[in-house]
Amino acid sequence: MRLKVLGCLLAFLPSLLHAQDDELIYENPTDEHPLVAWYFGVNEKEHERRVKDLKAKDFRPMSLSAYGNPGETRYAMTWINDGTVVHGWQMAWGFNLQKFNKWVKEWESQGLRMTAVSANGPADSAEFHGIMVEDPHVIKWGHDCDIRDIDAYMANKDSNGLARVVSFRMYGEPDDRRYCVVLHENESHERWALEHTKEGLMPDQSWSSTFNYPHSSRQFLRPAKLFMSDDGVITPLVTDMSTGGWSATIRLNNTELSKMIKTQSAQWFMPVDIQGGSGLGKTQYNAVFVERMRYLPRKWKAKGEVNSFRNNKQAKEELDKIMKNFMKDNGIRQAQVAIGARGHVMAERSYTWAETTYGTVSRNDKFLLGGVSKMFLYPAVKWCVDNELFDYDTPVYELLGYHKPFDRRAVDITIQHLLDHTAGYDRNASGEAAFQFREAAMQSPSKGKRPATLDDLIKYKLKKKLDYNPGERMVHSHYGSMLLGHVIANLTEMPYVEFLEKHILDDLDVDVFATDVNAHLKDKIHPDGLQVGVDARFPADKQHVPGVYGGDGAIKEECAAAFSLRASASTLVKFAGRHSVARMGHRRSGYRRGGVEGGYALVESYGEDFDWAVVFNTREFASKDAVLGLVDKMHKFMDITLSEKRYGPHKLECNPGDRMLKEDYPGLAGLTSGMTPEDLKHLPDCTKEQLDKMLGSEKGSRRGT
Repeated sequence: MRLKVLGCLLAFLPSLLHAQDDELIYENPTDEHPLVAWYFGVNEKEHERRVKDLKAKDFRPMSLSAYGNPGETRYAMTWINDGTVVHGWQMAWGFNLQKFNKWVKEWESQGLRMTAVSANGPADSAEFHGIMVEDPHVIKWGHDCDIRDIDAYMANKDSNGLARVVSFRMYGEPDDRRYCVVLHENESHERWALEHTKEGLMPDQSWSSTFNYPHSSRQFLRPAKLFMSDDGVITPLVTDMSTGGWSATIRLNNTELSKMIKTQSAQWFMPVDIQGGSGLGKTQYNAVFVERMRYLPRKWKAKGEVNSFRNNKQAKEELDKIMKNFMKDNGIRQAQVAIGARGHVMAERSYTWAETTYGTVSRNDKFLLGGVSKMFLYPAVKWCVDNELFDYDTPVYELLGYHKPFDRRAVDITIQHLLDHTAGYDRNASGEAAFQFREAAMQSPSKGKRPATLDDLIKYKLKKKLDYNPGERMVHSHYGSMLLGHVIANLTEMPYVEFLEKHILDDLDVDVFATDVNAHLKDKIHPDGLQVGVDARFPADKQHVPGVYGGDGAIKEECAAAFSLRASASTLVKFAGRHSVARMGHRRSGYRRGGVEGGYALVESYGEDFDWAVVFNTREFASKDAVLGLVDKMHKFMDITLSEKRYGPHKLECNPGDRMLKEDYPGLAGLTSGMTPEDLKHLPDCTKEQLDKMLGSEKGSRRGT
């Protein structure tokens, strides 16, 4: 193979440096005009020659792949020269495991860290290869080879802060797999996934950002690397970090890959990763091409109003600081926060920290609420009880017309059991039924050719045993909430969400998240997530889609009572001002939080008067306790800013009204200096006794001075 070089203009459109077959054209490479080089299919001797040549010309390696039988190893690599000061790097190839580990320790002691690893051959005679670079700023990293159970190993990937895979290789034989992994500290809070491909996940040869990953995702994921074992098992490393346009190709031979590189170059896309595999009598290649070599920058935007605080400007600045730090620390792109009192919104701020491909969040944009959707279910159940449609002891399945469950204990499940999550369903034992629409569809008469309904899912579950006796213990169950929604819809003879709109929401803007990705083409809120699975709507087709669009096994239209409603943070605050967020009845202190693929929400009634809510476009955070840390900061913020609502010797607890303030009780003007009637809307109207008391306090205060 001939070495070729191409460059790109990162700031705008890339431009190529054309090269003849036997020559290289060099201009002065820069960060904005880098040069990219690559080769594949070369033996060890040619690989060594090219490494020396490229190192002398200030190129540094981007990707490394070694494949084939030991002793006949072939190499594929990509390189870059962007004109920056080249940090020192070292490369090893053809070592046994003992020698390789010794080499790693030697260079690690001199301040280098591993960026790429590869291995080929049987487990007991494999060859190992790697790249180590100088660490300009120290980060945690680690590597391991000869891993036997990759799932168990990756389950602990977050320990010691090593939270991002940068390189991976599967080697050995089908009945004796081994793995190499390189992990880095996730300092940029990148979302990533590493998963072996399954039938239907990847197209036959190539795909591009036009379709995104895996096909029609609006989650802006892309494959960063397409690792491949010698027997052809592909393991994509997927990331949410954007480089603009991209494309990828898989399972090409030498000639096809050469043609593909020319085709991609003509479209200004450059190869940044080439992975090879040589087994089963053929050599195959995967490659990733990008429009830009650097990640697109994220931009910070904050919108919305802050009113009714004594110092609105200061409150807004502090609130924005809390949210900005949290979003950057957790890599979150879109969010809203709202604070209110008695159903009146005092603050509503919308935040965007994202690439330009994401929309700018506004106060009315709706986010997927996850388990906070249940906040609307409890008053709906109470409405039905108050209107004598059923009572809390009513058996559920009999009410719905299901009379012959496989497990007779199901007959005893009541409305109260579902409300208390004590109905006998344990997701740890039998899985969460809300994500089993695929299974229900495959056992329905259509055999997975049409979407399963909630009725199909109920029939599917009634063929199974309960996990414990109803009332015996509490285990959270989305399915139980869905049953309650189904009861409400059946007895009121209207769809569940339509019932909410008519009897519960009081004109608040709440709707259900559609499963079909095509329903979201104009949405500004982009659900971020990494889950990919077979489309729950048409499982017989075995097409993989992102989790939020059915890849998690749920059909969102059927799950509205459990986790698939959408609303803004302000809507949650308004609703919380009149209803309990956690249980049944009127407003009381408490909170509800929950996430689902593509969204997370938290709403809390804090103390006697105030409510607040926050929503995100992802349920993934840097740590399990991240949200609890945010809650603590919000509590401190509200304690300080809301306690500042003091005028004279007392706290203003009611709204005297514009007319009363100016005409009937002009003495209050001094107490509310700087406040407008709009700032006091969240307060209840003052009674005459309250006004007299306030005026009396004011006179007393003046007498004492």
